[in-house]
Amino acid sequence: MPRFPTRYLLLSSILILFAGCAYHRYAHPHTSQPLVITNDVISPLIPQDGKSVKYKASIDVLNKHFSGIILLKQMDSVKHFVFITELGMKMFDFEMKNNRFTPVYVFEPLNNPKLIGALTHDFETLLLLDLYGKSGEYNTCLNGRDFLRIKEGDLVSIVEREGTVAEKRTSFVKKRKDTQTTYTSSDKGPYEHIALKQYGLVKIYIDLTKLNDE
Repeated sequence: MPRFPTRYLLLSSILILFAGCAYHRYAHPHTSQPLVITNDVISPLIPQDGKSVKYKASIDVLNKHFSGIILLKQMDSVKHFVFITELGMKMFDFEMKNNRFTPVYVFEPLNNPKLIGALTHDFETLLLLDLYGKSGEYNTCLNGRDFLRIKEGDLVSIVEREGTVAEKRTSFVKKRKDTQTTYTSSDKGPYEHIALKQYGLVKIYIDLTKLNDE
């Protein structure tokens, strides 16, 4: 019995060490250059010409699973985000205006303030909406790759990219991994597949595959 606490503390120390390594590899770049995140720095995921884009969506939140279609569209200065199930039921409708992402409609069983807060946070992260207009650093080099680092208080976002298209985004809160999002492009266009995983107490998995008009 006396040995168990010692082993537990040792195991905890090892886990904390490995958890910190992921953040540490971004914390001390060889060189950095300040910049402001614009559409030229990271290509927008939502089209700027008013055209809509659709994704087949799979969302796992808590013990619930939802699948359906997500519709994204920008009209003037307002961005719209609507999720409809395969049965045609609207689950939620979000809009972003004046840099605020707010729910317009939420299906009642999901209308929990903490859950909605987590979803809006994750969709802002997934769609890269919370980055534009923010100050960041263009860094070199991460295992031969360049990356962008954006810091706001305890939140640090790392965006690895190919050209102006995001490939991966990892967000840390107080050096602990908060979310990780992977973006895949193809010859059909950018952001063909997107997968987000949220860590912590409320675990959320979002998987999007673009539906291209034939």
